Amino acid sequence: MRPVYLLIEEVNRELLSRLLIGRAAAALGHHVVIGQQWWMAANFEALPPGVALFKGNNRIQALFMQQARRAGHKVASIDEESFVSSSATEIAAQYHALCEDNCDLFLTQGQFQSDALAARFPNAVDRIATTGNPRADLLQDP
Repeated sequence: MRPVYLLIEEVNRELLSRLLIGRAAAALGHHVVIGQQWWMAANFEALPPGVALFKGNNRIQALFMQQARRAGHKVASIDEESFVSSSATEIAAQYHALCEDNCDLFLTQGQFQSDALAARFPNAVDRIATTGNPRADLLQDP
């Protein structure tokens, strides 16, 4: 199985949700690597091909997605910050144009975000999957 690389920008905000995702991936038999996004981006060429899960879709992350794909990785993204967005325009603005061609799978938190993303990237509709939000999952009773 391919390794799963879980990128983190800010540990205090993101580590627990990445651990939740990592636990699920490990249970499926994947090797999981959790690391700082700038370190990962600087080392994509040296890492065995896997799936890189990005924590956002801004310009910096879109450029990192390009690097990951060039190095032979599959790219997925989740935008947990969209959890608090209440307008389709605001959600669409969180996705840089380069993401459309450099992300293999967009993970969304619900139908509203999926619809906003489909309107932003009509050529990526078949690469959008609704999975929920791991930060919200952490609030549930175990």
